Amino acid sequence: MSDLVFFRVPYAYVDDVWDRVSPFLQRAVNVARGKHDINSVYKEIKQGKEHLWLFHNKNDEIVAALTTEFAYYPLRVNLSVSFLGSDDSSFTQQDWVNALDPLEEFGKIHGCSALEFTGRRAWARLFKDSGFVETFTTVEREITHGEEVT
Repeated sequence: MSDLVFFRVPYAYVDDVWDRVSPFLQRAVNVARGKHDINSVYKEIKQGKEHLWLFHNKNDEIVAALTTEFAYYPLRVNLSVSFLGSDDSSFTQQDWVNALDPLEEFGKIHGCSALEFTGRRAWARLFKDSGFVETFTTVEREITHGEEVT
C-alpha cells in the first residue's frame, strides 16, 4: 500500500503549489508538440478550464501532478486527463493506477460518462488491466507555411 495522498487542488490554492508541481507537468508539456506551454496550462487551471491534482508523500513532498478537463462531445462528457508527470524515483506505475478511483468519482459527480487519457501507448498498456481500451492512436504531421519545421 502506498503512503501517497492524491487530491484535487482547489483553484484558490493553485498558486501555493504551482512552483512545486509545474516541473512535473513541464515534462508532459514538452511532448505536446507546441499545443501548450507551461504558462497556458497554468492559465487554463486558473480559469477553471482544467483541474490540478497532486500526489504528496508522508513528508508532504509533492511527487507527481496531473491535470484533468471536461471533454464535451455531442452525446457525452468525459473527464480527460491532459498532462501528468512524476519524479519517477519514488512514484510507481501502481500509484497511477491508484489514482483512477478518485478521478472516476470526480467524473461521476460531474456527470461524466468516461475517464479518458490522451498520451503515449505506454498508458494504454499500464491501464489495460483497469478496464481501459485503446480506442485510437493519433499521429501528426506539421503543415509547413514556407518555413522550416523544427
